[in-house]
Amino acid sequence: MVSPQIVSKSRTITLEAGLGEVFPLFGPVREMDWAEGWNPKILTGDPDHVAEHMVFETESGHPEDRNPATWIVSKYDPDRAHIEYTVYTQKRLWWITVSCRAHEGATTTEATIEYTYLGLDEDANRHNRDALKRMFRH
Repeated sequence: MVSPQIVSKSRTITLEAGLGEVFPLFGPVREMDWAEGWNPKILTGDPDHVAEHMVFETESGHPEDRNPATWIVSKYDPDRAHIEYTVYTQKRLWWITVSCRAHEGATTTEATIEYTYLGLDEDANRHNRDALKRMFRH
């Protein structure tokens, strides 16, 4: 029996826009403004208003997984520019955390993005490791 394995990685990036412009782009609907292929299906909540416990689905991104990935806005604190998603498919569970802060006189924004993956079998563990390598390659 394969033990569940957790892998995690984070990176801080600097974006050339103010915090008020940048942070909303990490919400489930506004991500469509910049992420090619991003097309969430909102299941609960108002698509124009991000809130904790909002639930939506996306394509899983794993070729062998024909089921959608289910996403939950597990933490949302716009006053602190912080959002966390809990995401799951049949054999994988992951958390994506984004924290933003104004930088250099509010003309740029630093965003720290962390991915933490949990695989429930060896294929899921391998996919999680590969996903982190691909995402953080550049």
